[in-house]
This record gives sequence, structure tokens and C-alpha cells, in this order.
Amino acid sequence: MENQINNIERGVFDDLKELERLRLNRNRLTQLPELLFQKNEALARLDLSENGIQAIPRRAFRGATDIRNLQLDKNHITCIEEGAFRALRALEVLTLNNNNISSIPVSSFNHMPKLRTFRLHSNSLRCDCHLAWMSPWLRQRPTLGLYTQCSSPPTLRGLNLAEMQKNEFTCSGHSDSAFVQPCSLASGSCPPMCSCSNNIVDCRGKGLTAIPAHLPEAMTEIRLEQNGIKSVPPGAFTSYKKLRRIDLSNNQISELAQDAFQGLKALNSRVLYGNKIKDLPVG
Repeated sequence: MENQINNIERGVFDDLKELERLRLNRNRLTQLPELLFQKNEALARLDLSENGIQAIPRRAFRGATDIRNLQLDKNHITCIEEGAFRALRALEVLTLNNNNISSIPVSSFNHMPKLRTFRLHSNSLRCDCHLAWMSPWLRQRPTLGLYTQCSSPPTLRGLNLAEMQKNEFTCSGHSDSAFVQPCSLASGSCPPMCSCSNNIVDCRGKGLTAIPAHLPEAMTEIRLEQNGIKSVPPGAFTSYKKLRRIDLSNNQISELAQDAFQGLKALNSRVLYGNKIKDLPVG
């Protein structure tokens, strides 16, 4: 904990077969490698809170089937892959509050018969037809997920999911909105709260508090202005080699990692006004 760790490679814990508790909270982790804990069958408590983790891969906890307490709160999570928690049947405590989660795959929490503490408040939940399953799930478990509220659409903002009816969760429009694929980390995809066309990712004014993870690799422009983003973590954009323009204006950014834009040779425009940035990275 509090060691400024920003990267952990798969295999680093493989020899710790008797490990029962692991605290990695308050570091600078942005990614969670798959199969990181595959040899840690005795692991019972895992604290990953207060990092910059952006996504939970499908096989993140594969092998660590005895985890009872899993803390993922206060990260930048936008994507939970389908089946990410499926192996965690012994789980008693799961905290996902204070992230940037907008949607969750159906039945993500159905394999946790011992769950007694569950927190999902303070996220960016989009209450459309894809999240309708969660309302009855919460009602059947009245002590779990207290204060879980909608963030969008505006007409439902602030409403408690457990108190909503199925017909309130709607998908509108003539696009493929009724058939949105769950977020996948195999290849970048358009964030569900944004619009994407002509290699431009438009996330303007969507109430984001963190930069979405696993964006389309071919994008040439990303518009993130007029949100509530507070920091730009290390390597936030470095994998998007075709980026020419990044607009982060009118956010609440006070921390900008030195390597946030590293390796972006095509980048010719960074728009950063309207923030609280004191030091700009070189390059």
C-alpha cells in the first residue's frame, strides 16, 4: 500500500501460494492483468482500492476462488467484462463505489450466495434497457447496494435503482442501442456513453470523472471536454498511436502524468484550458 506502484506483471505473485491477504491500495495501478492471482488459491482478502484501475478483465481473478473480501472502490473503472466475478463464489464483501461504471453485464453478481456487503454508489450508471436487470436484483437483496443511483439519462438522474420499475429502463433511437455489446478488452470499442464516427470519439459533457478505458485504437480525435475528469494517469493515451487531437478542456484536471501523451507522434493538438493544471509534461 502507498508504494507508488504503477505496474504489476503477471506471475509476480505465483510463488506466494500461501498468501492470504494482499493490500495494493493507494498506488498508481491503471491496469489489472489477467490471471494475476491464478496461483493464489489461499488469497482471502484483496484490497485494490484508491488506484487508477480502468477495467476488470474477464480472467482477472481466475484461480483465486477463495477471495472473500474484494475492494475495488475509488478507482477509474469504466469497464467490467462479462464473467469477471464468476469464479468468486466465496465472496462476502465487494466494493465498487466511487468509480466511473456506466453499465454492468447481466448476472454479474448472481454467483455470490454469501455476499453481505456490496457497494456500487457514486458511479456513472446509465439506466437504460441494459441495466434493467439490476433493479429486481437489488430489491431481492435490500441490505446490499444502498444508494445505488442513476447518473443518466437526465430524467432519471438521482433515482434509486431498487425503487424503479422495469418499464423505466428504456433504450431509444433507431441505432443498435438495443443490441449494445458489453465492453470487451480484446479490442477497443466505443464507450457506451459516447458517440463514435469517422474515427472521432465524442464524450463531451457526459459527466465523466475519469478517462474511459480501452477506446478504439484507430481513433484520430477524442473529445472529453465539459466533464468532471480530475486527473490524466500515466500512459492514458500512449496506446492510441493515430491520435491527432485531444480535447480535455473545461474539466477539473489538477494532475497530469508526465508520460500521458508519450509516443503520440501524430498528435498536433492538445486542448487543456479550463482546468487546474500547474505543470505541463514535456513533449
